[in-house]
Amino acid sequence: MGLLAFIFIAVHTIDGQLMVINPQQIVTMREARDQDQRVVHGKVRCVVTLSDGKYASTLEPCAEIRKMVESMRGTGQ
Repeated sequence: MGLLAFIFIAVHTIDGQLMVINPQQIVTMREARDQDQRVVHGKVRCVVTLSDGKYASTLEPCAEIRKMVESMRGTGQ
């Protein structure tokens, strides 16, 4: 019998709550725009779109999330 493991990355919502995301469901990541052109809440650093059409607004910048995803891929996950 094989072992099945799910690996998630941990990010924070704009109210500071912890949220875990399955990195295999990330479709796109978009940095929030400059303050004068923002279309999202002022604290949002990255908008992550998931394969089910939902999105997550995070306090972490996209570059940090990208590093988390890449480091997981480097471990064979």
